[in-house]
Amino acid sequence: MITLEVTLDAMVEMQYGDKQADLIFALRVAALSPLQDLAVNGNMARLLSLYVGKPLPERDVLYNLLLTARTETSPAVLFKNHMTALYSIDEAWLSGKLDRFMTIPESFDGQVAWRAGLNLLIKGMGLKTLSFALLLFDPFRCQLVAIDRHHLRRLGEPTEKTPGEKKYLALELSLKAEKDTAGFSKLSLGVFSAYLWGIQRDGIDAESYPDHKNLSCRWY
Repeated sequence: MITLEVTLDAMVEMQYGDKQADLIFALRVAALSPLQDLAVNGNMARLLSLYVGKPLPERDVLYNLLLTARTETSPAVLFKNHMTALYSIDEAWLSGKLDRFMTIPESFDGQVAWRAGLNLLIKGMGLKTLSFALLLFDPFRCQLVAIDRHHLRRLGEPTEKTPGEKKYLALELSLKAEKDTAGFSKLSLGVFSAYLWGIQRDGIDAESYPDHKNLSCRWY
């Protein structure tokens, strides 16, 4: 059964490893998440762990490496946008443009501004994937929501595409109000939204919370 306690345990497991959380690693993993099976995304993260603190290899090498992340039931999905995002992250990192984003604000408004700056800088990523990157990086401080089709379905919104910036922010604020009204004002919005996501995705009676351990940006 998916409970808040089970979700908290899953968020702890998502921080598996004894290394310092690496933001570039988290961004790379999140950039590959759109339309990706969760297990495949985890396999990709393990492959990308080879390049923590290092530039990515040549595009053709990386593309073929990531294709090996497939599972018996799901292919590795790699579109142009995925690859564009990965190399845009590297360009911003290696040129020093990401330096000012290494310190994460504590407040919701501060993190929204942090995300907006990255959204202008990194090609191929958007509000959802940047929010997911912060959840991977530090779930217990994350005040953003990675709004995907499961959240949109739960909120009664169209699921065909990610909402625009103003609509996205309004949906986050509605989830924040829901969290506070439920008595969880001190819980990060990232963790609370992950709890709601797990229930919507698999049902409250699911045997366990979806496994995110392989996505850890501390395991490299």
